[in-house]
Formats: sequence, structure tokens, C-alpha cells
Amino acid sequence: MEFREFLVREVSDENLDFYMEVEAYKKMKPMKQAKTAIIIYNKYLKVDADREVSKVIYLRLYFSRIYQGVIYGFR
Repeated sequence: MEFREFLVREVSDENLDFYMEVEAYKKMKPMKQAKTAIIIYNKYLKVDADREVSKVIYLRLYFSRIYQGVIYGFR
């Protein structure tokens, strides 16, 4: 718990939450992954997301493509 408290103080707890959600995502069945990918994208990766994580532009583009594939049925 001390580590999480440190992250909250340093305004970076969203990075740990993002990591934990992605790890859970990896263990989900494909049908649930599709819905969860949209939630994760909107929560952490979308420009100006409420809990936007630190990331580089290629990571944002990669997940944007996945998101579009889920929404429009392209994989």
C-alpha cells in the first residue's frame, strides 16, 4: 500500500492502474476483451482522458488502431 500512496502523491497512480487493467485484459476471453479495450482506451489513452497515462505517440497510435478495429470490426 505504501507504493500506491507514493504514486498518488507523485500524481502517477494512473500508470499503475493502467498496468493492472491491461494485465487483467490479457487474461480475458476475446468477447470481453473487445469491450474492455474500449474502456481502457477511453480511460487512459484517449487525448485528454480523465486518467491519461504517460506514453509516447506511437503507443497512442497503436491503441487507436486497435480501438478503431474494435469499433468498426477490423482486426
